[in-house]
Amino acid sequence: MNTSVVSENGSMSHPGRAARIEAVTRGFREAERRYPRTGGGGGDPAPSGSFVFADPFNDNSKEWLLNNDLNWKTTIENGKFLFSVLNPNHNYFSGRSLPIDTDRDFSASVTIRWQQGNQDNGHGLIYCGDYASNSMNIFQINANGYYIIRNWYRRGAWNNIVPWKRSERVNLNGAPNLLRVEKQGELLRFSINGHVVETLPFDGGYGNFFGLNVVFAKTVEFDNFRVEGIRKR
Repeated sequence: MNTSVVSENGSMSHPGRAARIEAVTRGFREAERRYPRTGGGGGDPAPSGSFVFADPFNDNSKEWLLNNDLNWKTTIENGKFLFSVLNPNHNYFSGRSLPIDTDRDFSASVTIRWQQGNQDNGHGLIYCGDYASNSMNIFQINANGYYIIRNWYRRGAWNNIVPWKRSERVNLNGAPNLLRVEKQGELLRFSINGHVVETLPFDGGYGNFFGLNVVFAKTVEFDNFRVEGIRKR
């Protein structure tokens, strides 16, 4: 409304800009009063029909799998989700299927900090996966300043959608990195620390599984995992 496209002067059929803005604001506030926003998992409230899953990892109220064996270990300590892979030849993941419609716009984000271990292979954010078939899309970084976008289909093999690329947007030396995947219309935008590094067409994905992934022997710290979308009907 606040543009020159909307005339300041009213007419017989349409009020002027100031009157329109006042009416829209009044209607918006009345709608908020009648229909309070409700969140789906903590954090900021969300409009009716949307879904938010947010976990700052203050505890395990979201019931993440806490594993501890010879191959991998996950714990929640000091407000962080610690993910250690002990097997130097395998990758592991943790996450969940969420009731969002991936045909509609959505976003997923998490803050990641490499602690120790393997520096060459990736760790990152799973989006639009399918747990039953072990198929997933993954946006990863490594400790050496590179990122990659890849998928894994039905226990087959890695397919690199965007091969490893070096980026100055990746923080080094164990500093935290914020990864975000956002679908808008028919496009996916991939961001590192608030900067879009890739924009790709959305191919539909495999499902609505979102989570965390660590490849080969290392310990990685995850924080503020968040997924937003429209609730699937």
